[in-house]
Amino acid sequence: MFKVYKELNNMEGALKLLRDITDKNPSMVNEEMCSTMIQQCAKVTNYAIAEEIFTIMNDYYTIKPTPLSISSLMTVYNSSKRYDLTLQLFETYSKKLTTHDNLIWMQGKVIDAYINLEQFEECTKFVESIDENSSRDKVSYYQ
Repeated sequence: MFKVYKELNNMEGALKLLRDITDKNPSMVNEEMCSTMIQQCAKVTNYAIAEEIFTIMNDYYTIKPTPLSISSLMTVYNSSKRYDLTLQLFETYSKKLTTHDNLIWMQGKVIDAYINLEQFEECTKFVESIDENSSRDKVSYYQ
């Protein structure tokens, strides 16, 4: 249902649905629901609401963020032209996640941020580090 509200660009309806679910059974709220709502904020470039949803997901529902929700928030930051926040978020969470956690979702957002900031040398270094880490993972996998 959250995806329907996302397509309709109806944040109010999504928030009401979240409240109803929380009132009936808060354990039903999951990261995918929150991530969909965060992605909806990218359409209207409202990073403040996206940050609040992300915080509520972490603190109230105690849902551990994964690259799915983190990259959703990064998308909002990039669409709001807050590239610095994208890079900060990646710096914060990339250390807490392993390379097997689908970091590629987040890495793509970082590349977008570097390109939009016109920091092409940093972007090149970042892509090279991804390649280096990927090669190292492949070698350890085949040993």
